[in-house]
Amino acid sequence: MQQFYRGEIANKIVEEMRIQEGLITKADLVNYDARLESPLELQVCNDFIIKGPRAPSILPLLLAAVKTLCEKYQNMNNLDQNEAYFDDILKTQNILEDYLLDIGDPHFDFETNELQESLMQGNLSQILLERLNSLENQKDSTQKTDRLNLASEFLNVVDLEGNIVSYSASLTNKRGSLKRSKQYGFFWNNAMSAFNSNGGKDIINTIQGKKRSRTSLMPMMLINRRTNEITSINSGSFDLSLAELLQTYTSGIYIRCYSALKPSIFFIESVSISISPSFFVQF
Repeated sequence: MQQFYRGEIANKIVEEMRIQEGLITKADLVNYDARLESPLELQVCNDFIIKGPRAPSILPLLLAAVKTLCEKYQNMNNLDQNEAYFDDILKTQNILEDYLLDIGDPHFDFETNELQESLMQGNLSQILLERLNSLENQKDSTQKTDRLNLASEFLNVVDLEGNIVSYSASLTNKRGSLKRSKQYGFFWNNAMSAFNSNGGKDIINTIQGKKRSRTSLMPMMLINRRTNEITSINSGSFDLSLAELLQTYTSGIYIRCYSALKPSIFFIESVSISISPSFFVQF
């Protein structure tokens, strides 16, 4: 457990990649308590699909937001000049930021069980639409409220052939990690999710009763439907990605949005590590 929090496990993965050419076996995953689930998918245009992990990742929130605004504005043109559209983007972002603090374990967090069911069943877009409609006549609905510190750190490892080797990140102020396979699978390391590392002086870990770690991470892959190749990976911040992706999706220009998405998206060209959305290191 101490090795996990000190980052020694992540360091071993990187060393394995550099020395042993990125070979990862079942033995490397033996200490991971993981569920292998099919990813969520969203077709964003004729050529591209987004795939990413289910809750407790916040990707379901993003996909629900995109679906909601696409349906609401599907018959309108010139959205880049529509003030109401951008106002709804801000409203949606603030609504989802409230939900960020509610993503927990459905077995323990009884207060958010209804939200969890919506996330699991894909009904969140209907909830968002109802909330957006209820805010139509409210003033100052786009004003941000104070939030908890949701800053995260990221570490992506990709091999020379473009296969995703591993992904590590902090879960808000708690350390956590996941591994991804080239078959688009996501391995979440949830063995630490019931622990709180801030137990006090001389206390390394304490069990956080009836709560599991919240996360502001949104790992996802952009995949070319025609070639089935991974075009890019996103591990950026929630606010940046949501605002920019909503603008590009529903304006119908997603295929040209790569430059707009930087620095939260980087392209797979060689062995590379992305330490944060704005810092890039290449071997």
